[in-house]
Amino acid sequence: MKRERPHPKPSLTSVNTDAVIQWHHEANVQLRTTFLARCGGLLTTEEVARLLPSGEDGLPPDPEALERALALFSVAFDGAKGYPAMQFDAETGAPHAALRPIIAALSRDYAGWALAVWWVSANAWLDGRCPLDYWPNASAQVVRAAEAERATMADD
Repeated sequence: MKRERPHPKPSLTSVNTDAVIQWHHEANVQLRTTFLARCGGLLTTEEVARLLPSGEDGLPPDPEALERALALFSVAFDGAKGYPAMQFDAETGAPHAALRPIIAALSRDYAGWALAVWWVSANAWLDGRCPLDYWPNASAQVVRAAEAERATMADD
């Protein structure tokens, strides 16, 4: 019986860190580009304020307050905040109600672009498809996927 030689253990000194960094950068750019192509565009803070229905006091809600309440998320884009349009109901302009449990489930590990990339990344809890493939028509499945991911990543 022929014995195979074990593979040499990689050493950090033998890794081309510049190539690894370049690969990660290119993958990140591709994922961001994919998200931007699929999210319906980015809205400015002012556009979101005009889009949202008025509150009980008649004043438009503050998008940044909704973001702090985990009802919306934004990404940094061209030096400003951009709110992905896929977060808003096309008829009412309100944030989709299913966003809050998704953002809450993932907020410890994902924010901004990391959360945006989550939406376009293959997800084991969605049979290898990405959350945007299910959004918003099957939002309950996306919520379950986010909650499953949180449970998997929990250290407590």
